[in-house]
Amino acid sequence: MSSCAECTAAASTPPPAKVAQSLSLILTTSPSPFHPRTTLLSTVLESLHLCPGLTECSLTVIFDGYRTADRGKLKQGRVTEDLARTYEEYCVAAYVYLNEWVCRRAGDEYAVDSDEILVRTGANTSAKGVVHTLRSKQSGHIPLRTIRLSDSIGFALAVRTGLTYVETPFTMVLQHDWAFVHPVPVSALLQQMEAEPDLIKYVTFPSTRSLEMGSRRKHPDLPPPALANFDIPLLPLYFFADKPHLCATDHYKSRVFGQQIFQRGDFIEDTYGQMLMSAVKVPKTLEGKIAVWKAYGTFIYHIHDGAYRIVRHVNGRKGFEEEGREKKQERCISEGLETKRRREELKARLEADISPEWDVFS
Repeated sequence: MSSCAECTAAASTPPPAKVAQSLSLILTTSPSPFHPRTTLLSTVLESLHLCPGLTECSLTVIFDGYRTADRGKLKQGRVTEDLARTYEEYCVAAYVYLNEWVCRRAGDEYAVDSDEILVRTGANTSAKGVVHTLRSKQSGHIPLRTIRLSDSIGFALAVRTGLTYVETPFTMVLQHDWAFVHPVPVSALLQQMEAEPDLIKYVTFPSTRSLEMGSRRKHPDLPPPALANFDIPLLPLYFFADKPHLCATDHYKSRVFGQQIFQRGDFIEDTYGQMLMSAVKVPKTLEGKIAVWKAYGTFIYHIHDGAYRIVRHVNGRKGFEEEGREKKQERCISEGLETKRRREELKARLEADISPEWDVFS
């Protein structure tokens, strides 16, 4: 775990109670070869202790559904009968773990209420869900909400489903296989976002692949990287990544999901993220590119010139499977072709500006 004295000291400062009042957490989880163990989930949630204030925030966990098939493709929500069985066991174990992990208010008595929902996945399609809400009988405080879906809807629609329950001005989105490895001053980040609401709408955190972004320029049609003039080191990012991120809740609802570009199985970065990057590339001048990007307001936390990774990927898709070289090559080729096909479909859909005739926030 990487760290530095300066960051540890800054992040260890007792955060004001306002963090939990301003921020809600959404975490998505889905079938993995790690299941029925709760290793992925516990690794992610325990890592939140590096970021003061996060463990006191209300948490909504979305358990995506699945479809059984002879040959599983996890990113498409298709699993084998064996993996379906272990996922069912995992959901039960995870629910027990979550109820023990969440932060309750001292002296309050809590009870669980349940509700059935219907999640729209398209103009004429939907998936059923069951919502369990842990609520204080005295104050109404909700430390935990779980949403169990009957069918696979994918990351983007799972986040959208969780957002319908968020009432705080900011949301942090987590995935069950991305954990924090470095302290983050969450309170200071939120204060900066509050101070610049028209500019800072999204902040993600560097992983190994995004280190030293300030010294690299991958896309010649994108503006050169340069630190913004804020109290917190933030670098403009011309992309919207799925990995752990903070986002203004209203922006998420109205801008990201308000354009209604998502379908079942989509990832936000493969749709909205690609749309953002393409839009910024269109203007010919630097001023024009920056003007387009400002509507998206995407940044990456860039501590110490990108020398430290903040989050790491916990490999939950491969699990502990033992694969020979030939089998691994076959799988990689198959997944690569499938990814290419999906990207081409998404690009065609975005260019055609296809929008279902329904409003998920109405």
